[in-house]
Amino acid sequence: MPFRSLLACLLSAVWLTACDSDRNYYVAGATVIEGCQLGEDRSPTVARLLAGHYVVPGRGLVLLGRRFKQGPLFSADTQTYEKLTIEVARTDVGVPINVPGPNVRLFYSRGSTAFAVKGAGLYSLKASGTIIIKSKTADRLTTGLDLVILVAMSPFREPTPIEVKIKDERMFTRIGLDDLTPWLGTCQSELGKEVYPRLFFGR
Repeated sequence: MPFRSLLACLLSAVWLTACDSDRNYYVAGATVIEGCQLGEDRSPTVARLLAGHYVVPGRGLVLLGRRFKQGPLFSADTQTYEKLTIEVARTDVGVPINVPGPNVRLFYSRGSTAFAVKGAGLYSLKASGTIIIKSKTADRLTTGLDLVILVAMSPFREPTPIEVKIKDERMFTRIGLDDLTPWLGTCQSELGKEVYPRLFFGR
């Protein structure tokens, strides 16, 4: 293969794979389910790690925070994912939503994409704090998050839960149920698609 063609292929591979992703969406008329039983049988460890990140039709509003980091390009096992999924019942602007609270459900998972199949990573036990919707338009929600999430390490739990603190302002873009991907919230028989975004589609 000519040198220029080879270089072009290498650069294309870098462009497609070496990308971080940080996306926030919300789904109206939805609810969260904890388990995914489609296709292959999943071990209880894997099911627990990724529990609560599946979205189906319902009466609530679901916030989806999805982050993916590629890591060093030529290093193995350095890709990491982070999923934050929150279901709330109301979206009144300026009114704090307490966590925990009535009709509020929160799930958090984080880990290496390479080891998700073994159920290795962090998953939420409980959370506390507040969520405030600061403004909203037809397809945007600007939301303040002030949360402390207690997480456990899987498959070997530490004696003391680990604290994950999230304190920032995020803009969530509206997305329809039919537009969700396994990375965002659909149940998928291939586990890898749930912890790896389809970067070339911008999600």
